[in-house]
Amino acid sequence: MGTKASFSVSKIVLFGLFPILSFLQWGCSGDDGDTPPEPTGKSISYPMNKVDDLNIFGQAKFIENQDNSTTVEITLQNTFTGEKHGVVLRRNTGAEGGGIARTLNTMDGTTGKSSTTFSTLDNGQGITYTDLLTFDGYLNVTRTDNVHGEDISQGGIGPNKLTGKSKEYGVTPVGNSPIVGKAIISERVNGTSLIVITLAGTTAQSNPKAYIYEKAIDSLGNIAIDLSDVQGDKGYSATQVEALNNGQGLTYDDLIDFDGHIKIVDSADETLVLAQGNIGVNN
Repeated sequence: MGTKASFSVSKIVLFGLFPILSFLQWGCSGDDGDTPPEPTGKSISYPMNKVDDLNIFGQAKFIENQDNSTTVEITLQNTFTGEKHGVVLRRNTGAEGGGIARTLNTMDGTTGKSSTTFSTLDNGQGITYTDLLTFDGYLNVTRTDNVHGEDISQGGIGPNKLTGKSKEYGVTPVGNSPIVGKAIISERVNGTSLIVITLAGTTAQSNPKAYIYEKAIDSLGNIAIDLSDVQGDKGYSATQVEALNNGQGLTYDDLIDFDGHIKIVDSADETLVLAQGNIGVNN
């Protein structure tokens, strides 16, 4: 009899604890909890831009919630059906690259959608919707769910958001070079510039170097700004520009009025000019 009584009491205690344990496990939802938070009505959207020659683009919407969390909803077009894409919030700009600040939920390539609610960064630091409005970072989506894989779409947030103002310049071949393309200078909210060069005629065996020189093409000038090397297999280069090489600050408006030109040169012999194009006042 003593043994049966002990067993019955144990069962009662266990069954009594089960609802409490269940509440502790499911009732206190943190980031990405089961119960959606209530929005405050405030939100901001950022464009998600194409990377390289991939035509994957869309929008990221940041939604403020009443519990001080933020929901980030990303919707992209032309993602890869049946695949999973990694999504992260990184520091700095896409042209510069930066460490992961927050890992977001994987994107379904079939729908092109990802949604994440969070109130902390990966390092445990708290972050609010208001904080994110001034955060120096960008959203990055990769081809696979490995967040260090091939980038397929990016979008600057906070001060790194592109305003929509841009200027396009032609880049033409020099001599018998097959390389031709364009350079687009775009303005960010903080007044700095993103320079994207897209070229045809490059090869995977070479990564041409790119520079902005002082003065027009037909004049002698010094290198004013080092640009990112062109990825030969993609014919693509992206550079964040905030200053001249000498440290002098340079805004988007300054660059649009700059007395200079772009040169694309051979990486093995920089005296060999492959393509070039006037920019700024020389266009």
